[in-house]
Amino acid sequence: MLREIKESKLRIRKNKKDSSIDTLNITMELEKTLNINQTLELEKEKIKKERKRFVLKLILALVVVISIISSIVYVIWLNKTYKVNEYANHAMISSYGVDIQKLEGSTFFFTNNSNKGDIGIIIIPAERVEQKSYARFSKSLAKKNHQVFVPKLTLNSAMFSKNKIEEIFKKHEDITKWIVVGHSDSGNMALKIAANEKKVIGAVFLGAYVIGDDLKLINKPSLLVWGTNDGILDFSKFNEFKKNLPDKTFFHEIVGGNNSNFADIQLLNNDNNANISNEEQQNQVVEQVQKFIENIYSQK
Repeated sequence: MLREIKESKLRIRKNKKDSSIDTLNITMELEKTLNINQTLELEKEKIKKERKRFVLKLILALVVVISIISSIVYVIWLNKTYKVNEYANHAMISSYGVDIQKLEGSTFFFTNNSNKGDIGIIIIPAERVEQKSYARFSKSLAKKNHQVFVPKLTLNSAMFSKNKIEEIFKKHEDITKWIVVGHSDSGNMALKIAANEKKVIGAVFLGAYVIGDDLKLINKPSLLVWGTNDGILDFSKFNEFKKNLPDKTFFHEIVGGNNSNFADIQLLNNDNNANISNEEQQNQVVEQVQKFIENIYSQK
């Protein structure tokens, strides 16, 4: 009897021990399962992050590639200049008392052989318009005893050429009075130069307008010339722009003129045909610029 009781107690103890071991095993298995699940979750999160990084890198790479391609296309487009007409090439020959030189930096320089005058005029070409397109216009101004400079723009755009224009002032310090002329989209650069260069006494805008109130800030005389057939000017904005100009602003409208005729070139994109010739339009501009300069002097 005692033996049975002892064996029974031993079995109970053994069962308790086995039960304890089973509980421990179950706990360990649960912890192991939890650890595996946590590891799997971490791996999933890691894969998600890596995928996200990959997608972001791919998007960034695509943006860079598209930017590079766009830049290349833009540069190629800028280098496709507008075709000049026969008058441009003819006007590049020194004649009628006007000497034409190609200075350092490829700037064209027009001077009157008998009287250079004391005023320098810088003509900033419109985008994709060659320098020689302004040769006839420059020659006519030189005949009025002005020293005329037409810089070669970087990538045929005024936007990248501020330093080239500023170089002209530095290399010709003997000229103390300057007029800057901006054609079409070069009007903004003409304004910046006029605002920052103390020697500039006036600015001329040909078929151009400046966005905002910047023109008021320069507090210098300005001349606006445009043609009634201009297809590039946004006349609603242009008329609003005219209302906000300072008192020292002069206007001249060329009836039948367009934007292209300010230079000797083919018709600019989006421009309208003119009812007058390039020569007639440019002659009016020369006359107005001369009056503008005389007016500046008379007010001093």
